[in-house]
Amino acid sequence: MSARHPFYATVPRGFEDLLVVELEGLGAQDVRSTRGGASFRGPLEVAYRACLWSRLANRVWLFLTEVDASDSEALYEGILAFEWENHLSKRGTIAVRFIGVNESIRHSQFGSRKVKDAICDRLRMRWGHRPSVDLEQPDARITIRLVTDRAEVHLDLSGDSLHRRGYRLAEASAPIKENMAAGLLLRAGWPEAYDQGRPFLDPMCGTGTFVLEAAAIVADVAPGLMRRGHGFESWPGHDSSLWDRLCAEAQERDRRGAGVPVGIVGSDCDPNAIRIALEHRARAGFTKEVHFEKRSLGNLDLPKGWGESGLLLTNPPYGKRLGAEETLIPAYVGLGRVFKTKLGGWDAWVLSGNENLSAHLGLKAARRHVVHNGSIECRFLHYPVTALAPGRKSDSPFTNRLRKRLRHLRKWARREEVSCFRVYDADLAEYAVAVDLYGDAVHLQEYEAPEGIDPLRARHRLRDVLVGVSEVLEIPLDEIHYKVRRRQRGRNQYERLEEIGKLQEVREGGYRFWVNLTDYLDTGLFLEKRSTRALIESMAQGCRFLNLFAYTGTATVFAVGGGAITSTTVDSSARYLAWARKNLNLNGMKGREHQLIEADCLDWFGKDRGIYDLIFLDPPTYSSSRHRGTRFSVEQDHVRLIRRTLDRLAPGGTLLFATNCKGFRIDRDAMKDLVLQDLSAQSLPMDFERSARSHHLWKIQRK
Repeated sequence: MSARHPFYATVPRGFEDLLVVELEGLGAQDVRSTRGGASFRGPLEVAYRACLWSRLANRVWLFLTEVDASDSEALYEGILAFEWENHLSKRGTIAVRFIGVNESIRHSQFGSRKVKDAICDRLRMRWGHRPSVDLEQPDARITIRLVTDRAEVHLDLSGDSLHRRGYRLAEASAPIKENMAAGLLLRAGWPEAYDQGRPFLDPMCGTGTFVLEAAAIVADVAPGLMRRGHGFESWPGHDSSLWDRLCAEAQERDRRGAGVPVGIVGSDCDPNAIRIALEHRARAGFTKEVHFEKRSLGNLDLPKGWGESGLLLTNPPYGKRLGAEETLIPAYVGLGRVFKTKLGGWDAWVLSGNENLSAHLGLKAARRHVVHNGSIECRFLHYPVTALAPGRKSDSPFTNRLRKRLRHLRKWARREEVSCFRVYDADLAEYAVAVDLYGDAVHLQEYEAPEGIDPLRARHRLRDVLVGVSEVLEIPLDEIHYKVRRRQRGRNQYERLEEIGKLQEVREGGYRFWVNLTDYLDTGLFLEKRSTRALIESMAQGCRFLNLFAYTGTATVFAVGGGAITSTTVDSSARYLAWARKNLNLNGMKGREHQLIEADCLDWFGKDRGIYDLIFLDPPTYSSSRHRGTRFSVEQDHVRLIRRTLDRLAPGGTLLFATNCKGFRIDRDAMKDLVLQDLSAQSLPMDFERSARSHHLWKIQRK
């Protein structure tokens, strides 16, 4: 074989120019950039060096031949004629990857099958047996690139993708691959910043990919040194002595490394991510060079001695769907404020896969590069921070109003021993948000703006709100739980937004409850029902209690705590009934006398034969049942629902009927045979005085 071979290296889109420079630095000749990679020529040593030292490439291929692919038969014959016995081992396994289609070969799977059949037929004629196929860990990976009517045939020298350096744990999922992280660091000028003595920071580091790749670049550590099982090891043309020499050279360079004199730091608010990052650091061998710590954005402080200039590079989460996207807005606002208030003189780079979110940084990018993180088209944004913004406090109308409300309500909350309450409820028309405190945590809901509102103006107002909440309630921006409350139908408000699953314990009226501030629009504890729950507690002594449309069973906890001898909790959601069970267990309320039933309440009436002394009925404003093919509206159907519920009420018993339907009017004329007492005003909590139109509670008894 000739001393100079043709090769091809693949790379994430957007980094082809950097790959060319890297390959030329490794000794490659005739390097030419193509979409998604670069072709080059050189001795086998160049390809080995690329497998060992390339920080950017996904794979390195050896070009074997090119065959006619004008139709499937021509492709088969061309592959069959090639001398595969010179490139594959007799007992080795193979895998074929086919890239591209043309007018005759319209499916890559079909092309792959024709190539595999031709290879196997050729080797069966030469060796007397067909090689086995292993799609997961083959000894030889063969890649076919279809270019119009010609098929390029390559042998993959890499084995697994070269982005797998070997330090990442199997349990660690990461939003970015190692080679792309390295490419972004090179694009941001990290080697030059390091030479100038500037430190590196990733304040949303996750499991540490950017931080560890930054350390590997400046410490002269070969990215392929920890890898095991390259594709060329089963290739008959493999030069093991050459490979051993190159590995020994890389190990010597690693030993000669002068360390990393500048700071390289990663921080994140997720303790589990930091735990994994520390394990990655140990596996990569950077325990002295790299520092990880659990820290929120709002509490970020630069280490002493870092000077006034550095490089920040981070990849904030993008949000997979609308609800999840919106919950990330406080983190982006917080990140922008970190740039403006703490990083004067720094170069900040952000990989953004969501332009709606990056707009909330509140800064204008000086440069932007288009890159692809897997299937997501991203923008790599450069924000040079020339000077620190003044650190004055916010004086927006919202902030001033929130400060006054908090001062007023905290006195009441201490006196009443209330730890979960509403601080602000759309008091100012231009700031249509609700701010709730759950102990030390903040839950912020923005009421959806009507159509026609200028997006830029709305974004500025939201930034005022977030900054004001952070300042007045003394909480980092990225720890504010933010959601948008849209007009809901039926049980839509219970649909999951995120998959975090983190529960937080809070207290009310001497009882303990689990709330979830992240995953759902509602948290599991309706604060506006606080006085209603206290009323249930006062009426429950010696009662058989029924809770219909029970959600997370908070009313049941109060009833049992008030002395109910039995309780029945009914809801159609298994998830929320499990949550209700957790709430009961948290308060030591266990036993067969406390039943939880998964059922559609409208269907369950016909099956239950129980009699109850106290019933709490809190139906949704709207709901629909697929299997019944019916819809429920509390305005239209409340009379029928109330009468069906009264069938389960014992003589002398009490029904408490609640609804949040705005402007609801109970049909007194249709229930003249009942005693109806409106408790809405007296059961409205002080912190929900602005919500009187949507708070209704009726005490109903038979005459």
